[in-house]
Amino acid sequence: MKRNMTRRNFVKLAGMAVALAALPGCVTLAADTAVKKPDGKQKVAGTGGEHYVPYQERQGAESVVYFTRDLSAAGLLQIS
Repeated sequence: MKRNMTRRNFVKLAGMAVALAALPGCVTLAADTAVKKPDGKQKVAGTGGEHYVPYQERQGAESVVYFTRDLSAAGLLQIS
């Protein structure tokens, strides 16, 4: 029995493929971006995300988030 791939299954499969492809790069990226703190310990990028930082203490610009239900090329061009 041949089963057609639905859009939902395709997106799930593509997301898993991207996540798996990114795994080896994450290890080298974290190692390459290690920075020594004044106390001599190394600070590694991509760690410490499990700690809550109150809004008043956050640094950097706010993120811009786009949303569309139209995943066609034309729909993606409209949000940019």
